[in-house]
Order: sequence, then C-alpha cells, then structure tokens
Amino acid sequence: LFDLFSLSGSLEAFIKAVVKVGVDVGLFEVMKTVWKEKYSVTLFEFELGGSSGTVSQSYIEGATVFFDSNLDGIWQEGEPVTTSNADGSYNLEIPLLFFDTNDNGKIDPEEGRIVTEGGTDTSSGVAIETPLIAPYGAKMVTPLTTLKQKLIEDGSTPEEAEQLIKEALEIPEDINLEEFDALDAMSKGDERGSKVYKAHVQMQSLFAQTSEFMKGFDGEELEDKKRPIPEQAIDAIAKGIKKRKGKPAINFNDSAELEELIKEPLEGKIKPKSADKQEKLPKSFGVLAQTMASGNKEIDEVFKGVPPKDILGKVAPVKKITQDKLPKELRKLVGGARREDIAGLLERVPDAEQFLLQEQSQPDDKPPKKNDDEKQIPVIDAEDETTPPITPRKARKLAKGKRPRNLLELDGDDLTDTKIKFSLSSKNLPKGRIHEIAIFTTEDEEGTINGINPEDAGYKEAALGKARSIFSILPDDFIANPKRIMKGFGDKNIGFLLIKNGTVDSARRGRTSYDNVLLGTEKQGDSFRRMQISEKGENSFRLSFEDEIGDADFTDIVIDAELTDETPEIGTDIQGENEGEMLDLRNYAGKQITIEAPIVREESAYENVVGFYVVEDENGAVRDPLTGDLINPGEEGYIKAALRNSQNNAFQMGEKGIGGNKEIKGGHIFAPFAIANGTLEEVLDDNSDNDPQVYFAHISANTDGVDHIRNLGGNTWGVEDMLGGGDMDFNDIVFKLDVTVR
Repeated sequence: LFDLFSLSGSLEAFIKAVVKVGVDVGLFEVMKTVWKEKYSVTLFEFELGGSSGTVSQSYIEGATVFFDSNLDGIWQEGEPVTTSNADGSYNLEIPLLFFDTNDNGKIDPEEGRIVTEGGTDTSSGVAIETPLIAPYGAKMVTPLTTLKQKLIEDGSTPEEAEQLIKEALEIPEDINLEEFDALDAMSKGDERGSKVYKAHVQMQSLFAQTSEFMKGFDGEELEDKKRPIPEQAIDAIAKGIKKRKGKPAINFNDSAELEELIKEPLEGKIKPKSADKQEKLPKSFGVLAQTMASGNKEIDEVFKGVPPKDILGKVAPVKKITQDKLPKELRKLVGGARREDIAGLLERVPDAEQFLLQEQSQPDDKPPKKNDDEKQIPVIDAEDETTPPITPRKARKLAKGKRPRNLLELDGDDLTDTKIKFSLSSKNLPKGRIHEIAIFTTEDEEGTINGINPEDAGYKEAALGKARSIFSILPDDFIANPKRIMKGFGDKNIGFLLIKNGTVDSARRGRTSYDNVLLGTEKQGDSFRRMQISEKGENSFRLSFEDEIGDADFTDIVIDAELTDETPEIGTDIQGENEGEMLDLRNYAGKQITIEAPIVREESAYENVVGFYVVEDENGAVRDPLTGDLINPGEEGYIKAALRNSQNNAFQMGEKGIGGNKEIKGGHIFAPFAIANGTLEEVLDDNSDNDPQVYFAHISANTDGVDHIRNLGGNTWGVEDMLGGGDMDFNDIVFKLDVTVR
C-alpha cells in the first residue's frame, strides 16, 4: 500500500523533520502530509512526526542532503538527493520500493542513512567541510547524531550509542538526540539547549580539525584511499569515544585526554611513507590535541554565564576560529607550511613551533637543493638553536594548472594576500541573459574538493559550497567594464563556474537549477565544454565562457584574470561571499567615510529608493534602534528595524537628485536595500495598507524569497524591483559607491 516516504526538515548543524507519506491507491499516487504539531503516526514501525518550531539564524543553507543507501558517504546516481534552503528546510523523497531491500516495510540501519554535505553555517558564515549523518527516521541531524550513527555502524545498538555519547559529553538523560532541537530550546531560555548546543560546537570543531589534519598527509599515506577523509576523521573520533565506556565525561580543555581519545584510532588510518615522517607522527597527534584543547577553552568561556538566548551570536566568532581557521592551519602545518601561514596556530600551541622546525629541517644535514626559482641560501648551523631556518621567498605567480583540469594555479609566498584582478573583456549576451561568474578553490591540481573529483557525482554541489562570486554581468552596457580585485585564496588551485540566469546564492538555495551551473572543469570528449583558458602574458590569462545557448563559440563572456598589486576598492572584502552584497567598513572604526553614490542608470517605471543600513554581522542581523532588539533576516519586525537603522546610522538615496556626498562612520558592515515605488516614510508609518515592497541582499528577508540585489562589480549593485523577480533584468536601478576614508 505505502510505497514512498518523504522526509523533510531543516539543517542547522542539524536537520528538522516534516514528513509526508505517499499512498499508492492503484490508479494514482497521492501525497499526504501526515505531520502536524504534536501529531505522529506509526507506519511499518517507522515513526513519522513533527518537530518543534524553527530557529533560522544558525541553520545550514545550500547543503546537499542525500539518502546514502550503500553507506559509502558519497552520493551515487539513483540515491535521492536535494539541497537545503535558506532556512535549512529540505524535502527528500525516498522510494521504499527501491531501498527496503529486505522487504520488511521499513528502512533498517544497514539499508541506508541520511547524509548532508557542504553548505554554510548561517550563524558564523563558515563553510561546512565535514558531513553530518543521522539514522534514517531521525528528526534532527547534528554532530551528535553523526556520532551515534558511526557508533551504530561500529557495532553498538542505538541505545548503547546514545548512552555512550551522553556519558562522554554530559548530555542530560532526558534528551533524545534524534529529536531535541537545541536552538529552539535556547530561544526559549532552556538551559538544556545550551548544554546540547555546546556539545554540538565542541564535536563539530573536533570533526573539522581532525579532518583537515588528515588532509595534510599525502593521499597515498592513508590506509583507506576511497572513503572520504572527513568521514574517516569522524570514524576515528567515534572509536575513541567508544573506548571510553564507563569513564568520566571528556575534559575538552585537557590536551592529554584529547590525545588519548584520538591517537590510537588515527594511528590505524595514517601510514607515513618515510621513516622520518613515521617518527614524527606521535608528535603531530600531540599538536592536534593541543589545538583542540585551546579552541575548546574559548568555547567554554563563551558559554559561561551567558543566557541561552544570547549564546548563538556570541559563539559565532569562536566557531570561525575552531571550525575554519585552526583546521586550515593544521592542514598546512602537517603538509609543510611557512611560518606566516600558521601564525594563529603557532601562537596557541607551543609544540607546533617545534614540529614546524622539524618539518623545515633537511635530512642528513644536507643544504637545501637549488631550483630554477630560488637562489642558494646559507645553511644554518645545526647547533645554533636560536636562529630559525631561513626559508627562501618565492615570487608570486599565476599559471595554467599542470593537469588538464582547466584550473589556474597560484604559486609563491603568502598566497592569502595574493590579489587577482578580474575584468570583463567582452560579452555577447542578448536581452534576458544575466549570468554570474564565480571562482572556487580545490585541494590539488586534479581539482579535488572534499575528496570528490571533477567527474564524480556530487562535484557540482561541492564546488558551489566553496564558490565566491566575481560579479554578475548584464547584457546591456549599464556597467560596461566591471572589475573586481579578489584575495584570500586558501588553496592555490582555482576553478571557475558560470551560473546561467542565476547566482551562487540562488543555486545554493535551490532557486536556480543545478543544470544552470556550468563548471569550467566539465569535459566533452577531450575538450572542455564551458570555458577555455588562454595565456595573455606573464601572470595574465583570458577566460572565455560558453553558456550553451546558441553557438558554441566561447564568446558569450570573456574575462581577463591577472596578478595585481592594486589595492581592492574600500569596502569590498566580503563582496562575493555568501550573500555578501554589502559594504564592509569594519577596518575603519573611528574614521569618517565619504560616500559618493551616483545612480549609473535606471530603467524602471517606478520611483524607487535605495539605501544602506548597519548590520551586526555578515548574516544580516540588525539592531532595532527603537527597541534595542537584535532581529535576523526573515524574522518579524526586520523590515522596519532595518529602515529605522538606516535613518539613524546610514543613508538613503532617491532616484531624483542622487549623487551628492554622504557622510557615515566606519567600523560597521552596511547592507543595501531597495524600496519599490515608495518611500521610507510609507514603510515606517502606522498604515500598513500603503506599504511598498522592500528588498534586501539577504534573501530570507525578502517576502517573496527571491534574490533582488546583485553585485555587478566592486561596490556596484543592480536591483530588480518587481515582486517575484519580474523580468529578472537587475537594471531597474544600477548604482556604484565611490568610497573615501578621511
């Protein structure tokens, strides 16, 4: 009778379930929602039910959610898959007919599990690099359900697995790990929510740090060369927790205890090729454990004495460190780093300095070899312990990738400060085509992302998860020669993608089909289908894109990319990031900023107003100057709070007479808004009948859930002023800010 389950939910570092049942009545299929609040029904011993209210500010958006039927951690053709929306919601249909392999009317643990990959943590902006997993049927997917699933796969019963986790992490006994929504509990002031969420943050930090640590080793040095490295890292942590059965809760501030947790499981997964590296392996485990402990001390401090409702905003900056910055520096350290690349790690972990010196030293006291790019350097006396080894500095270079993967490759010292200027050379786009070009970085010259190769299933989702927008391109000449200077390249290999009639943000949210995401790495036979790279000169290349609408002539969009010493335009640091169409002036606290804001051109029947308001973080939270409340995009009261904030702290510009100078104070992020055919006063008055539409850069703040503001280059924006997207031409207002710091 029942042949289709439909799982739905929301991702945070966890997922909430809303469940539908498909009923096959012989002639046609009926989809019925069987979930209502406080309602559940049991079907074939699989419980379907509702979950508590949604808390949107820290859910994962743009994550790939799939049913992993063969438990390999990799999406395969035929496995149900979907993408989480801005609020973390998703809908995943799983045909029971195909996946109930033992025909007992339910999905058993050995028949599959729910896996999520990628996406962005909306509270911190951190890209999620490790999978989150849950047993099929769980209403939440969290770092703790991930541990539970791994313990079950290692032979524990579900009850044993849950108890092991509660003992190790001091989780209250009345908590059901598969159902408890920590964020929702925190929003209601429930201290249990704080305890569980702290465990989420701690475990996700351990997952990220251990995963990046393992990625620092050569792929040939890993015992399991097929299973994704992040899942292997989680396996190791789960095995360590299983060994602790009957012991007191883990002291996350004790590096010796953490080293005991991870050392033995990791030793079984890493087999260095050289005797020298094998000898250093135990020392590297100590560095990893010390890094974990140092991060957890910061997590502890954040949670001390803070009301549950206030924790989310306070812990976000710490998550950026423990789940992003430190993991990346660990990987660089293990792989052989320059001192300047791991400054934060060296400051926190005393043993990292010693490990770094060991890695940089030459075997057998031989002088360093000379290559074409380096001059012979003096050999440091091995007995002089006061002088660190001298590392030759390499000139920065931009080159075509060594492998046939259609990548550009950066080389040289301090790549994080290396700058590439992208500028539009030409375009051949008829009216109605508005594309976005973006970059993504890869782990190696083969184009690998999170262990996934360009030809593997799931690669497009992985590339989107790491993508940064260069700019959108209008078919008209409103912005004739857009450009952007970008920096902050965490990896040296750079790939490219084109989003047809969409953006990275809209593709991550499922608003733009993945069929419209064209990867530069995609091949057809021996040729690349979407993009061609040609050399213009030293450190300068031409990127020619084909949008596959009409002739395949690679003239649709042509962009030049070159190394540059030019300074990026003031305020553009986060433009190109997830929903980053903002003006970032945080580095200019106490400075007076002059803004000249001419409308470049407009093509609208409306009389519109555009402006900016101050946001508290990159996720768009705004402080209402009337009440003092912090309100997130999509929450009640956001629109009026943003516009009141603009009146008090920023500026607005009507179409008529725009162009005068505006004076603002630095030290903040300023986000744009557009009022369609109306005024600020009409929005803020007590008459809701005359309210015009207001659009924001953060899509969840828009009542229609549509992207209305795009970056068209550095400090340049295009607005679509019609509800629902209208003609999606983004030329109803086009304006550019010229920013000067006094």
